[in-house]
Amino acid sequence: MKWSVVVPVKLGDPVILRKILSAWRGVNYAQEDFEIVLSCDGRDPRVEKFETGNVRVIHADPAGQSTATNNGARHATGENLLLSAQDIEPHPDLLREH
Repeated sequence: MKWSVVVPVKLGDPVILRKILSAWRGVNYAQEDFEIVLSCDGRDPRVEKFETGNVRVIHADPAGQSTATNNGARHATGENLLLSAQDIEPHPDLLREH
């Protein structure tokens, strides 16, 4: 796997997560060559339903966005790491151009 995209999640608003994950599915890059790690700041059972295909969900005790980001980075398996946020939609060529 070439890329791990870490998205720290605070209170997993399903509407926002659907929109962001839809944008990631639309990038010009083979889906099997990257993973999306939704790193939850606390437990939110609504996020579990998004764990499919190349999307993984991890949880940690609530400690803030920085801790959730670091926790996601520790669980990433890709050769390269991209840190994102739950309110950032990627440009379609983001992974291909890096």
